[in-house]
This record gives sequence, structure tokens and C-alpha cells, in this order.
Amino acid sequence: MKKASVLIAIMLITVVLPSSGFPWRYDSSYDHMRDEQTKLAYIESSTMLNFGFPYQGGSLASLILKENKRQGLIVALQVDKGQFNCSAVERCTVYAKFDTGKVLTFHGEPPASGRASIILITPAAKVVDLLKKSKHLTLEAEFYQEGTRQMEFDVTGLEWESEKGAKEVPIVPEKPQSLEPIEKNLDKPNGSGVVAAAVQLYFERVTGAIRQEFKVPDQNAGSLETRVLLVISRNGQVLSLQIEKPSGNSLFDEAVVRAIQNANIPPMPSLLDQPKQAFRISFSSRGVS
Repeated sequence: MKKASVLIAIMLITVVLPSSGFPWRYDSSYDHMRDEQTKLAYIESSTMLNFGFPYQGGSLASLILKENKRQGLIVALQVDKGQFNCSAVERCTVYAKFDTGKVLTFHGEPPASGRASIILITPAAKVVDLLKKSKHLTLEAEFYQEGTRQMEFDVTGLEWESEKGAKEVPIVPEKPQSLEPIEKNLDKPNGSGVVAAAVQLYFERVTGAIRQEFKVPDQNAGSLETRVLLVISRNGQVLSLQIEKPSGNSLFDEAVVRAIQNANIPPMPSLLDQPKQAFRISFSSRGVS
């Protein structure tokens, strides 16, 4: 009788606390110009979201932690398909339940890029503190024309220590989500939230390498912008470089091309197994993003 009770209890736990099959994954990058380390942790939801047209086919959510001294601590919720019902004018609400505790209320806001597939959850420090003490997390958020949906995460074993001197910022940092991966199906569907997080980190490494080589011409006195479409191979080689939006200043555009050609672009991380990756990158008198 005692063995039967234990078996039933195990079955109940399995139902209530589903496992994603993917543990926390970690990565980091270093900005030599700013002498700054950025660390990242991310995990996929164990549940699949199903939306109507044009986001049908199943959507995975991922929870992303990011921190450095300049931008502070960021907790982001991202879906590979769909749009959160959240705007910069009116912040949205994200409900969270850690293990079997009470339902807690957090604020959500879009990133600086305006991407509707991402919301930043605040206060981030409280979320991370609870994650470190928990095994299971349920998040509930509202999606555009889809109503509220719940996402389950097996958050067991998070290893995260805040950077010394880092602080939590309740507002969106300068460019935390400036990533614009385009042609997501260049060679294979990029349907994983974990993969999307890895692409984001790789984008930051690529722009960081180019930023070190980009020098605004002395003749440039105005507010110029050049946007390029860049395709990079697995080993970091530039396969193609297309100026989609020229600045109108030939010296400025030449400086953009020269920076890309001279940059020591790193190879893709092992998590990205596609042969190439495309990005849109913007250059202005303020820098590279």
C-alpha cells in the first residue's frame, strides 16, 4: 500500500511539473572596447503554444537572462512565433507561479527594437532570485488577438551570480535586443527559442567585432545612416555584403564596407549548426547596431 502511494505521488508530480528536456544553457561574450563581460542564460518552455494565422504551426517560448555592468540585469520572455500584446505606452502584466506558490504579478515592456515577440520582465532581480530557489515556473502573458496563454518551464538548477557593480535597470537598455536576424529559414527552420537566444548573442559578437574597426570619416558632419545585409558563414567569413540603404555620403559608406572587411568576425557558436546566418546591421555617426 505504501509503495502504491509513492507511485501515485510520483505520477502526480510528473503531471504538475513537466520537464522541458533542456537544462539551462549558458554563454558569455566580451566587449574589448568597453572592457565589459556579458553573460547569458536561457531555457526553453516545455509547452508548445498554438496560434492562428499567420503564426500557426506551433511556437516555443524561451526565458532569457542577460547581464553586464553597463546595461544591468535583463529578464526577457521570447517566442519564435506570435506577438505579445504589450506596448511602450502601456506596459503589460506578466503573471508568474514558482513551484506551488502564489500567483505573482510582474510588469512587462517591449525591448528598444520594438520587436513584438519579446517582452522584458521587471523587476528582474526578483525574478532571478525566485528562479534560483525554484524547480518549476508557469508564466502567463497576453498575446495579440490570441488572448492569454500559459508557458511552463523546468527551471531546476539555475546557476547565476550577479556581476559585481551591476545594477538592475527598470527601463529598456540602449540596445539589448537590437538583433534583427532575417531570412530565418535560410537553410533550416530556426524554430527554437534557445537557438534564437544563441543567434542574438552571436549578433552581438559580430557587431562588437565590426564596431572596433568602424571609424566615422572626419568629413562626416551630419547625421548619416547606412544599413547593410550581411551573410556570414560558420567560420566567420563574410559570404555577401549588400548595402540596402546607402547614406548618400560615399566616404561614410566606404568606411562601413572597410570596417566589415577588416573585422575579426568570430565563428558561430556550436549551438548554431546552419552553414550561414544573415543579419541586418545599421551604421550611423553614433556607432553600430
